[in-house]
Amino acid sequence: YTCNGREVEIGEEATANVYTLTGECKKLTVGGVSNKITVEKVGEIVARGVSNKVTYGEGIGGKPPKISKSGPSTSVESKKSQEEKKQAEDK
Repeated sequence: YTCNGREVEIGEEATANVYTLTGECKKLTVGGVSNKITVEKVGEIVARGVSNKVTYGEGIGGKPPKISKSGPSTSVESKKSQEEKKQAEDK
C-alpha cells in the first residue's frame, strides 16, 4: 500500500496479516493480533494489540518516529537495528 502522507490504521479485527507500506506515512496505528507491518517512512507509530511486529525504515524529516506501544509481545524496531542484530548473530 502507498501512504502518500496519510494516516494508516490497521484495525483490531486484523489477524495474522502481512502489510508493506511504501512512501511516507504521517501516522501508523496498529491493532489486532500477530500482524507484521513494514513501513518505509513514518512520523508516528502507535502499536497495540497482541504479538504485532512493526518494522520501519526511517522517520520523516530525518527525525526518528514518535513511538508508543502497548500490548503483550508487540514490538517496534527500525530496519537498521534488525540488520545490526542479524549481523551480530551471524558472527
